[in-house]
Amino acid sequence: MSDVSTKKIIGIVVTITIELCILLFAILATEKRKQGNVVQKITEKKNLLEMLQADFGERPLKKFLKQVKNHYERTGKLLPLQKLTPNTRPIMKYLNAVDRESLEELLEK
Repeated sequence: MSDVSTKKIIGIVVTITIELCILLFAILATEKRKQGNVVQKITEKKNLLEMLQADFGERPLKKFLKQVKNHYERTGKLLPLQKLTPNTRPIMKYLNAVDRESLEELLEK
């Protein structure tokens, strides 16, 4: 083999190795992100009411739950932001990111 052919083969092997490493790191990062989301959902289910009380206060939270509970039982959806008071709108924005099971559990209380 000539010197040029050897350099080309080595270049191809190095390029393929680097691309495979990049692919492996991308797969590992995706798996780590999925595990983080599962842990976050478990935490939200256990402490959703406590977190809402700490973040927004007990009084606005009670007012929010009172407004939303009947509408949710009838329609299965949360109340539109326009029908909420300005104090309770941040709670609604927060709950839009919560999974449905945690939301139903919160509204049953």
